[in-house]
Amino acid sequence: MSLSKEVKEKNHSNKLKRILEINKKINSSTDFKEVVSSILFSAIELINTKGGSLLLSDDTGKFLTFEVVVGEGREKLEGLRIPANKGIAGYIFTNNTPVISNDTENDPRFFGDVDKVSGMKTKKLLGVPLVKGGIVIGVIEVVNKVDGKDFNEEDLEMLSIFAEQAAIAINNATLIKDLNRKAKELAYLYDISNYTISSIPDRRSLFKKIVSVISDIAGADRVSIMLFDEDTKTLRIEACIGIDEEIANSVRVDIRDTFRPSAFVFSSGYYVFVSDMDKETRFGRNKVLRYKSKSFVSLPIKSQGKVVGVINITEFRDGVKINQDDIGFLEVIANQVGLSYDSIRMYED
Repeated sequence: MSLSKEVKEKNHSNKLKRILEINKKINSSTDFKEVVSSILFSAIELINTKGGSLLLSDDTGKFLTFEVVVGEGREKLEGLRIPANKGIAGYIFTNNTPVISNDTENDPRFFGDVDKVSGMKTKKLLGVPLVKGGIVIGVIEVVNKVDGKDFNEEDLEMLSIFAEQAAIAINNATLIKDLNRKAKELAYLYDISNYTISSIPDRRSLFKKIVSVISDIAGADRVSIMLFDEDTKTLRIEACIGIDEEIANSVRVDIRDTFRPSAFVFSSGYYVFVSDMDKETRFGRNKVLRYKSKSFVSLPIKSQGKVVGVINITEFRDGVKINQDDIGFLEVIANQVGLSYDSIRMYED
């Protein structure tokens, strides 16, 4: 056996041992964010690259989300959703096949818009699918080797072996995350039910407690519950957090003014989620409340099938990113608020 071949085999063996060590580390944690971060950092270390990303599919399979990014522009890319058929990541995901691209500039599959967002220059890319139970759940990509060399078949083999174990770890962490979320959701619903039972005689106190719970759930510093006033045909703030009391008492929203999110939600009966107000053309900024946040959620409160109010949530804390699961649970909370409203009306009548 030649010396060079012996060295290559030894390096190959060392990498396989390293994969086993990494897998033990990854599977020692059940925290979702910690698991996916550890997977990407380990992949970058294994292949010796300058950066990379780990993308996961949503429930529909139509979008991929940058869950973790290492490299330039990380803060701009993490949380970004792209169509699942876009770019090399989309190609890998859609076709369940790995890709080596050592000249991305001339690769028609490459989605250059991501580099424009991050400011990074991707010259070479290696990506593999994350597959669990025959279903592609995401993609791992590593970019630009530290030594500047091309990605090769050995790199592909190592990353593919690693990805098999990584997909199992991600699936396990996702299951635990979902269980924890459901337990937390049930606890919040239980709290609201208890508040309703104990505070029915005091409408204002009840809604203040509910607003506080919603603030905790959403990770938001400004939350308001607005109820419809039959006499004035306007929405008024019943309870809030993060709004000056004098301003809150003076706010009235004409339900015909659907340029305002609250009026739109009340009139349509559908929730609104805006991630960037500066890019939103349907609504104008509220000059009275002076929202600093670019994103907000507004949900209808329904009583016996009829919209009776609106929940507004904005000023999300640093690091909080609202997704479809969050919206789904907030809708459940809005329904619970509707039940609380029913209980109050029954007591008052």
